[in-house]
Amino acid sequence: MTTAGDTIVEKKERVAIGPPPKMYNVVVRDNTVTEMLFVVSMLTDVFNMNKETAINKMLEVHKQKRTNIGPFTRDIAEAKKNRCMDYARNADLPQNRELLTTMEPAP
Repeated sequence: MTTAGDTIVEKKERVAIGPPPKMYNVVVRDNTVTEMLFVVSMLTDVFNMNKETAINKMLEVHKQKRTNIGPFTRDIAEAKKNRCMDYARNADLPQNRELLTTMEPAP
């Protein structure tokens, strides 16, 4: 930083930026046993969705047999997928332990 009279002039350095990281979606898949409210709860807790958005995503899973949540960088998508699986594994009701989440490259 230099001063010229009463004016402060900042010099900015140019930083080389590489290509954007590859993005991934976390995919929540439908099954016949997981409760809809459990899916809403998981979406609000793991993905910090508001209840209305979580209900819409749950209905998308129910009607289309899957929904994409994302995109995220690979590390974040993997962490979110694992949190979903842990959330299901720790569920009170056995049928909610069947929740399946995967990750796949975002388009």
